[in-house]
Amino acid sequence: MRGIRRGIATALRAVAHASAATPAEVKDLHFGEALYFAFRERYFEALERLDTEITQHYGVDEPDLDSLAYHIDHAELTVGEFEPYYRYRCASSPPRVSLRRS
Repeated sequence: MRGIRRGIATALRAVAHASAATPAEVKDLHFGEALYFAFRERYFEALERLDTEITQHYGVDEPDLDSLAYHIDHAELTVGEFEPYYRYRCASSPPRVSLRRS
């Protein structure tokens, strides 16, 4: 578990240095996880987690107390940034077909 946390922290620091728009301190673990997956160029997983987190944020009774409240503006922009990368990646990579029989 420590290795995963260190990996996420390292990825977040690298993403923070690469993008001036990334906050210096990530206060929401799910937002940080989405950034980690995007840094690893796994845009589907990043979109999936971030979209779910934003949906849950707007579904709670008091969104201001949610941990994503600090990052909500950046999270909404980030979803818009991840989608073109995911679409480009899907269009440029051939479909994976398994030749094994089940």
